[in-house]
Amino acid sequence: MILFAFTTFALGLTISSFWLGQQILAFASAGGWLFLGIYSLSLSVAPLDLYWSLMFFCLFMVVVMSLAGVGIRKRDKSLEEELEVGEPSDLEDYVNSKMKLWHL
Repeated sequence: MILFAFTTFALGLTISSFWLGQQILAFASAGGWLFLGIYSLSLSVAPLDLYWSLMFFCLFMVVVMSLAGVGIRKRDKSLEEELEVGEPSDLEDYVNSKMKLWHL
């Protein structure tokens, strides 16, 4: 029963993270797969049984969902726009505003 609950939780988060395109759900799904893998390892009574195989599948899914969490994030800007540096005067204004904050 607990194995079914962990499986439903991890699979539900996996499907919802791709369906909704939410990065945080993918990382939560990786955590769900990790818990399912640990629980299935505790149920294993002999090497190479069904629970042992399920544990390796869950560890594979932890890696996949961790990488997918980075890959499915929404990008509003291109990489060049994100790395674009402003004019030096903008930087000086920023530094001056921080200096006023610290009363320097």
